[in-house]
Amino acid sequence: MKQWFKVIYLAGVTLALCVVFANWAYDDPFITFRYAQNLAQGKGFVYNPGERVLSTTTPLFTLVLAGGSFIWSDIHHLAVLIGAACLAFGGWMIFELSRAWGTPLLGWTGLALFPTFPLLVSTLGSEMPLYLALCLGALAAYATRSYTLSGICCGFAFLTRSDAVLVPFLMAVDFTARRKEKLPWGGIFAFAAISLLWIGFAWLYFGSPVPATLGAKQSQGRLAISEQFAPGFLTILQSYTGWPYILFACLLLVGWLHAFLVKRETIHVLIWPLAYFGAYTLLGVSRYFWYYAPLVPSLVIGAGLSLEALRHWSQTLLGKYQEAGAKIGGAAGMILIVVILAANLGGLSSMPGKADVRYPIYRAAGDWLRENTDEDASVGALEVGIIGYFAKRKMVDFAGLIQPDVAQSLEPEDTYEDAALFALNRYSPDYLVLHEEYFPTLERAVQGMGCGIEFVLQGEPFGYPMDLRIYECQD
Repeated sequence: MKQWFKVIYLAGVTLALCVVFANWAYDDPFITFRYAQNLAQGKGFVYNPGERVLSTTTPLFTLVLAGGSFIWSDIHHLAVLIGAACLAFGGWMIFELSRAWGTPLLGWTGLALFPTFPLLVSTLGSEMPLYLALCLGALAAYATRSYTLSGICCGFAFLTRSDAVLVPFLMAVDFTARRKEKLPWGGIFAFAAISLLWIGFAWLYFGSPVPATLGAKQSQGRLAISEQFAPGFLTILQSYTGWPYILFACLLLVGWLHAFLVKRETIHVLIWPLAYFGAYTLLGVSRYFWYYAPLVPSLVIGAGLSLEALRHWSQTLLGKYQEAGAKIGGAAGMILIVVILAANLGGLSSMPGKADVRYPIYRAAGDWLRENTDEDASVGALEVGIIGYFAKRKMVDFAGLIQPDVAQSLEPEDTYEDAALFALNRYSPDYLVLHEEYFPTLERAVQGMGCGIEFVLQGEPFGYPMDLRIYECQD
């Protein structure tokens, strides 16, 4: 493939995603944005200055954003730009995999379907696109026996999200089972060095390399009111029940069959989502839509392999007219790619209208707190991402992502209101941001403590279904 096509593809996909989804936002990534902001400002690798708690799952993305903020201070839009570029790069890495495996239709499938898959695009702004690009880069390098490069990609993927450890594990299994070669010490050393450097630093700086958010999400998963990862997958699937995605699922099954019968060098990639699904199910975390994004790359690859199977069977059936059979199978494969691409684009076209309705009112609450409270004031809220990023105040998180002991206090029969009451008694924040009548027991409690409503953000002007009340609880 000519270099000019690569440049046009990467630049074109990145630009298109940035233009359409420039303002895409949801709450969770803003926790990482605040870590990056504090790091860039010399306040340390912390969410609340002075509190060394690892509440971001993505140290590498934090470092990238912190460094990039010196060029573009708008960390939110910088994150969207990086995500868009990584989705384009991920599609290209599937194309590189197809070249290594001799499966050209898979390459076109990756280029068309990976960066347009709605579930992946919905994670823009988070670390997920970077994580998947690095994982796919590691797999592509492994396929071409560039083991040192693969190890480097694995190391950086691990620093982006620790569950990336599944990728080098599966490659190691494949290497042991199929490749009778000397151990690739360069790649092993690269992965080990990058991973151990971070683990050592995190242990010294935070007291543990395990993010506090893991325990919080596990505590949330045990709540009776929560939906855990495995059943949550069925909830996610409800957005993909149209016939093009049923066709996609059928292609996936054919692709897996073709892999096990013909293209066995691809099996470790197709097993990746199964291993990931099993790991997250065992962890018992609650359902968040971005947790399911790592399932997509291998699903796209499986569908692409099914088109290769179609081309292979067309050649076989036409006997001495194999060349004609290959062309017929290839044309049929391209038509199927276009059909699924149309479904993807249809899903993307409706996404801007489904942007997180919390963002405008949460940002307004954060702005008010920054402009009307002392710099050393503390603020309690259920969702601290957007509010905390714009408020620039010490945040007390009712969900336990920032203060781990809040999550640890939860019992299965508890609710988030119980967590909020615990946080209120434990940390006594100066201000509270509460949804109107959402925590009635908590509101009665704070009013009994002498807290008063300082400001109300009416939901209607922001397109939000309820008002936000900001209580002041200072003596």
